[in-house]
Amino acid sequence: MKLKVISDKKEAKYIFMIGLLTNDKNRLNYSKEQFELAWNLWVKFYVLYDDKDNIISFCGIRKFDGGYGRIFDRYFCMPEYRIKYFNKSGTRFTSNKNESLYYLKFVKKMVQDCREAGLIPFFSIQLDTRKNIIKLGVEHINKLLSQEDKFKVLDGLYCTVPGYYDDKNNWQNIAITYPYKTLLKRKENG
Repeated sequence: MKLKVISDKKEAKYIFMIGLLTNDKNRLNYSKEQFELAWNLWVKFYVLYDDKDNIISFCGIRKFDGGYGRIFDRYFCMPEYRIKYFNKSGTRFTSNKNESLYYLKFVKKMVQDCREAGLIPFFSIQLDTRKNIIKLGVEHINKLLSQEDKFKVLDGLYCTVPGYYDDKNNWQNIAITYPYKTLLKRKENG
């Protein structure tokens, strides 16, 4: 596996829009319009390839107000790789220990790139019912990170699309590095 940062906008758009061509329930998040909205907010756009140069997954780091950077922004894993690399609970990237370490190094690289851009890294996952998945993911990720880069899952749900508070999908679980707080609006009642 290899990780590449794609800085050419046309190439990045082509890769991003592959998600639109799948049967994924979130495929509409990978349209030309969504790419154009995201491109100017991304610090970097990453693509993970297998040994035959097939795309496994892609995502960006998105800048947020207040000095925050969301890693795994618009994360997409090609359907043919989901079963191979993720179990149903989302807690183990793969049964192959070397491949698991590679995914964790991917996280480490994004955290490092956030830090170099002067951003506090965080990631999120939808739905309060998926809180355990993000907690288990953080446990795995933190094993590879230095103390100052370890993530903590915050209590409650936070709006990851500021100003769009009526859409339930915008309220997400947040895992963030020190100082373990965010400027995103927290949902007060459940």
